[in-house]
Amino acid sequence: MSATPSIVIGKEGFGIKNGNLLGYYRADDGIYVARQFTATRGGGTNGTFVNSSGLIEVAASPNLPRIDFSSGSKAVLIEPAATNLALYSEEFDDAYWGKGGGTTVTGNTNIAPDGTLTADSINIPSGGTINKIFIGFSITSGNAYTFSCYVRSATRAITFGGATGGAGTVVYNGAVDVGNGWFRQSVTRTWSASGTFNIQLVWTESFGFAYGDIWGAQLETGAVATSYIPTTTGTITRNADVITLANASEYIGQTEGTIYTEINTRIYTGISSRRIISLRVDGNNLISLEIIGSNILGLIITNGGSSVSLSYTIPSDGTYKVAAGYNNSTNGTSLYVNGNLIGTTTAVVPNLSSASFGYGTRADGAAGTQFGDRIRAAAIYTTRLSDAQLIDMTWQ
Repeated sequence: MSATPSIVIGKEGFGIKNGNLLGYYRADDGIYVARQFTATRGGGTNGTFVNSSGLIEVAASPNLPRIDFSSGSKAVLIEPAATNLALYSEEFDDAYWGKGGGTTVTGNTNIAPDGTLTADSINIPSGGTINKIFIGFSITSGNAYTFSCYVRSATRAITFGGATGGAGTVVYNGAVDVGNGWFRQSVTRTWSASGTFNIQLVWTESFGFAYGDIWGAQLETGAVATSYIPTTTGTITRNADVITLANASEYIGQTEGTIYTEINTRIYTGISSRRIISLRVDGNNLISLEIIGSNILGLIITNGGSSVSLSYTIPSDGTYKVAAGYNNSTNGTSLYVNGNLIGTTTAVVPNLSSASFGYGTRADGAAGTQFGDRIRAAAIYTTRLSDAQLIDMTWQ
């Protein structure tokens, strides 16, 4: 039984040609040949990624896959569409941002996470009472909104207050270290009332002199802070990333096969399914590795609209190696995560014709759902690898 994939992308071997992501397939002579995966990101040059120098960079082309280094290893970044509702995202000295407690802002004083001199300094006077900067927003009841910002504090911790007024659940999502003393903090609130409320950054200390640097504010709908979208005078939308390989039947095992991925992902709450790697004909006939729901990683087999799933609870943010081997005649299907057997099923995998990475339509025919994180590697095999091989390839 061959342990050689028929199609592979990554790890560390990502390439781009004519704006498309390069994968590789095994030719008859055993030599791997580049194959272009159609990559679409129609959001203009609004998408960003972390480059090999650790700096945030704006994508140079509207359809260029974003090869991202934020997880410490090269990966393709695949996200759903998002809109930054906060204006002047790098200009906190603008009158658009309100100030309280005598707080002032000095623009363009320090090097920002993108390597430019665009970070602003926050200055808090001695004896300030309500030390904050804020913006007002009209929100809709029942919707979740996530506010994020890059901060670097010299002498005082900077924390996010939730939006003032109204009711709803506030979740502090923590701080992500992005290097050079910068952290991206985010907070999510699901609203139970509609109206106009303040989104504010609050400094916890109200005495002495405190200051810090700030850059890259983002307010978006949803429970996850997506990659940064710069704004000035108007809102900006980054369209969804879509990477697919049509007419891929010859690379997919129709009665037996294996799919594998290595991902760097965060714990997600309050979300629906998000595809990682999907082999399919349509939304009613597929096999897919995906984030099934809040904090759940798993496998779904859908045949004629009838679905079976195997699931694994993600314990923390981090890197996961996932593989599923299937055989409709013997052995059935087994799902492994980080070297551990998660479950088995005898569900029959249908004939399949296309491959999608980080994207795919749900079984109910709803719109495509992007993974929302980083894929370090993915592979398709035309044979079902043995359980021992599946353990070995997913071992952390």
